[in-house]
Amino acid sequence: MTMNRSEEREGAARNMRDKAQELEQEAVHTTDPAEHDRLMNKARRIREKSERVNGPGAGTMDPM
Repeated sequence: MTMNRSEEREGAARNMRDKAQELEQEAVHTTDPAEHDRLMNKARRIREKSERVNGPGAGTMDPM
């Protein structure tokens, strides 16, 4: 069974959201303020890219 483009985009969006969420969790648990900022900025960039590539709402966990 092959995935169509929509399924591929949804999978990519899900992977990007998951990665952004992981980075945010790392940021919450770090004690280094510079590392916290770096991780949060990286997570924000990933979410923004997800929205650009996959459309509005793609960077959120619940696009309803």
